[in-house]
Amino acid sequence: MRSSYWLLFIGLSIHFLSNFSRGYSVYDETIPTLRDCPALDANKHIEIMRASIYYKSRQKTDIFMKLVFDSNYIYTLLTPYIIPEEIKKLKNSPDEIRVFYPSAIWLEERNVFLAVVQVNLWDTYSFLYSTFFDSEWNEIRDEDYIGNTKVPGIMEIEKIWLLYLSGPEDPRIFRGPKGELYFIFNKLTKDFKRTINIYSYSTGTSRQLVLEEHLCSQHILEKDWTPLIVDDEHMYFIYNYKNLQIIDCTEENETCKKVKGIYDPVLNSIRGGSPYARYADTNYFISFIYTNVSQDAPEIKMKPYRPALSIIEYIEGVRPDFKLIYASEPIDFGNRVFLSPVSQYKSIKQTFDSAMSRILMVHSISRWNYKEDIVDLTLTVNESFAIAIRVKGITDLVQFIINMYEYGRIEEKEDCAILLAFNYHRQLWPRHLFNTIKFS
Repeated sequence: MRSSYWLLFIGLSIHFLSNFSRGYSVYDETIPTLRDCPALDANKHIEIMRASIYYKSRQKTDIFMKLVFDSNYIYTLLTPYIIPEEIKKLKNSPDEIRVFYPSAIWLEERNVFLAVVQVNLWDTYSFLYSTFFDSEWNEIRDEDYIGNTKVPGIMEIEKIWLLYLSGPEDPRIFRGPKGELYFIFNKLTKDFKRTINIYSYSTGTSRQLVLEEHLCSQHILEKDWTPLIVDDEHMYFIYNYKNLQIIDCTEENETCKKVKGIYDPVLNSIRGGSPYARYADTNYFISFIYTNVSQDAPEIKMKPYRPALSIIEYIEGVRPDFKLIYASEPIDFGNRVFLSPVSQYKSIKQTFDSAMSRILMVHSISRWNYKEDIVDLTLTVNESFAIAIRVKGITDLVQFIINMYEYGRIEEKEDCAILLAFNYHRQLWPRHLFNTIKFS
């Protein structure tokens, strides 16, 4: 085993045992102290190698490698989908095309990334645009087909023209049980109800995923379902991290059935993020979920979002089981992503003081080179722009956590990630905004 791994193992072991013994406290005395929540300082072990940024081609940068989306090209693709009275408005307001929520997957057989992103117009209408990128995140505009889906192109998904938030949102791409390519997304219906859907590149069609009636109320539907594909037979999703509720949506003409967890109408502050990726040849699966902890202060009406590293163990058997073995403290990649050239702010302090650092979410583990310990991730920053970053350190960190779990040194508690997120945010934001913690 490499000497560098042993150094990491020893260093993290010391840090882990130190944090394990001292625990954490919160201001709200009604919340019990979780003394067995390990904080491994993942930010110190995950290093950005290079970063790429999606934005309008006329903007320039010397910091990040550009990933260009041509507004005129996207406009040409969108024209058939826009109601006539809005076309003139779009021509007069090209800046109102906003691209974010990127999700991508590496296609080894084609040597390209297949990506899907959300395109918003005037913060009102949304569309999903799928395209190719080469290995260095340069867009490839040569038209091709993935099954019955033309790429690049606007995805053929029914759009309901409402007063606001119309169209599909928040796509996340993944491979199905047989290796098929899908992406999951959500959208509003005419009666303003949120629905969860998956799009198949093979058929070029989408279908709605419906829960059994007793599993949830339509008034509090969790919209961030996380794909978890563990074998070649089942299409599992994590519906809610509270009690780790997992559902099976394999059968196309049937409702999704519960396979684990007790239904709880309260949605957790841990939410679904990137589709789970199998770690090497093991039965451990990795995702960057996200936390959005609550606060009472009226100054900030919206919750801050941060990704957290999540590891789930799949236990095979006649009645398979799943176990959330670890969820980390928030990972911010050193906050470098908030100092991008599209931001007018020049320092971390200015960024946080302006609340421009509220949202950071990982939408896909796009490619993972285990041997070289290199991972490509796609992220959204403040729902304003999207980036793709290449990082090192995740492989060694994940292997260390798995080893600690198998040695019996980690026993995950459901609320650990929330508590760690609370402690993280109260250090970055004004103290009075985070003087109580809510586990909901």
